[in-house]
Amino acid sequence: MPTFKERLRDEHKIELLEIIGEGAQAKCWKARHQDVGLCAVKIYHRHVNSDVEAKNVIGRELEAAQLFQQPSLILPLQNSYRIESTLVTRWMLGTESLQDVADRSPQGIDKATCDAWFSNIAAALDLVHSAEGDWVHADVKPSNMIMLGKLPCLCDFGVAYRSSSLTSTMASKGRLGTRAFMPISECEGRPTRFSDVYAFLLSYIYLRQGRHPLGDNESEVIVNQDRNNYDLSGLAAPEQKEILKAIAGGINEKLLDWFTRSICQPHELDPKQRHHILRSEILTASARLETELANQFKANEQQSRPTLGWMAANSSQFYGKFRKDLLAAIRLRNEMAHNETNLSIHEMEQCLQCLCEAYELLLPRTTPSARSSSKQETPSLDDLPSEQTV
Repeated sequence: MPTFKERLRDEHKIELLEIIGEGAQAKCWKARHQDVGLCAVKIYHRHVNSDVEAKNVIGRELEAAQLFQQPSLILPLQNSYRIESTLVTRWMLGTESLQDVADRSPQGIDKATCDAWFSNIAAALDLVHSAEGDWVHADVKPSNMIMLGKLPCLCDFGVAYRSSSLTSTMASKGRLGTRAFMPISECEGRPTRFSDVYAFLLSYIYLRQGRHPLGDNESEVIVNQDRNNYDLSGLAAPEQKEILKAIAGGINEKLLDWFTRSICQPHELDPKQRHHILRSEILTASARLETELANQFKANEQQSRPTLGWMAANSSQFYGKFRKDLLAAIRLRNEMAHNETNLSIHEMEQCLQCLCEAYELLLPRTTPSARSSSKQETPSLDDLPSEQTV
């Protein structure tokens, strides 16, 4: 009798390569489809078929796939297969989530990059919220934002739902999303569009600063949220003001329109304030670059680490005019780190852009290795019986 893997390969042209994630409902595999190339495949655990709510999760994802057609969303592709106790859905293959990016970037991500990334997420949420039936994603967070190319896309509609079809039984089950990205007013009730917007704002702050604005664990989140104590110290004062207004009163326009006008557009700042912000961003960008270069050179922290300038000059990733520009930017950074300088805003902006481009050049271009699997054991695919395709 053919194994489960063999049936996927022979009947559905899918070859499983490696596990790239696992949750309570399913394992996600990196796979190769004979017609479309690399893709991701979600294979639901056996118990899902006997769990009514788990079946609803699958149904919501498939319903969303039929309703939404937009590049900023990651949803199941047209083909899905059922081999009795196992449902298989095929997805576009992303490289990593924004949670992965945040984990390796404790200093945060530069504003220009974050603005571009979250503009795409805002467009995705606008599409969801404008759909007939009052759709709510209900679990917006960095780990559900997957990089496809240079932009993140919103995924995981497992707890999404249409407000018009939410039953009292579903609402009584309590929260549907993730506590760290949920407004306090929605914790025991049903999520709303504001829940999605609130989670979007917290995710943006988290990526910009490299830390959650309400704390490192759920208890801190609850206490700080109750006290309305949001850490926005990594953002400019005008951004802080706009975000706090949105957290307090919501947004009465499309999210992308608000985000573009209130956050992405450069604010008129006092030159001294702009100089101070740029200096901070340059030091942050150079620290991030230095960490990545040290990993490349496998520098031992117990020994004297090479200087940032030496590592940049000897890295095979930088050459020609860009290497000269980068070394000049590092010299300016060194001056800034030790004393105040009389650099113009334009010179500082060029320095920051060069440091950010250098960091981007160092980032890996391949799919990350398989994440550690759950401690709970589940049957391997080879152990599953062969059954009829429905």
